[in-house]
Amino acid sequence: MISHQFRTPLAIADSALQRLIRRGNRADAQEITDRATRARGAISGLTRLVESTLDAARIEAGEVGTRRERCDLAPILAEVCDEQREATPDARIRVIVRNHAQALCDPAYVEQVLKNLVSNAVTYAPGGSEISVTLDLQCQSLHCEVANGGPPIPPSDRARLFERNFRGANSTGAPGTGVGLFIARTLARMQGGDLVLLPGGGQTVFRLTLPQAEGATP
Repeated sequence: MISHQFRTPLAIADSALQRLIRRGNRADAQEITDRATRARGAISGLTRLVESTLDAARIEAGEVGTRRERCDLAPILAEVCDEQREATPDARIRVIVRNHAQALCDPAYVEQVLKNLVSNAVTYAPGGSEISVTLDLQCQSLHCEVANGGPPIPPSDRARLFERNFRGANSTGAPGTGVGLFIARTLARMQGGDLVLLPGGGQTVFRLTLPQAEGATP
């Protein structure tokens, strides 16, 4: 599976560059820009695949540590959503912050988890539908829920969704190595939190939970 995922972006980049070579001096500036942009996009995708695979290997080898500090999740969440809007201008992302309570967490790892959840929501949401991201405080824990109205995840897939290298039936044709949710849940648990898929309903909802910082108030 990983071999296939790596070959695809390499084939795209190779094809774009071969066409430029064959065209030679006949290629105008716009064609050069278009094909070079396509090649760079494929290489960027390959870089992300390599990084996610290495991250998963480091986690399983116990080479990833974490630091925990008081952290306001609202600005991190806003930045993640802004970056996703830039990457996918057609995405409709609504952010709901019910309070600004501080979590006890590693901000870099929280950002990585949120990027995974928001990116997945955009990837699997039906075209034109809204993705909602809600930050709330419940029972001394901060909850961040990322929801989209995509097709229901089959029960057989739900049970294995956080396994390393597992890709569900609805991921056909979507890029990835199947390690994103595995990494995200592992990082959440390393910080004393968790990442779960909420039951059923008309939406797909992932909930990231992190402990509230001691003495922090909404």
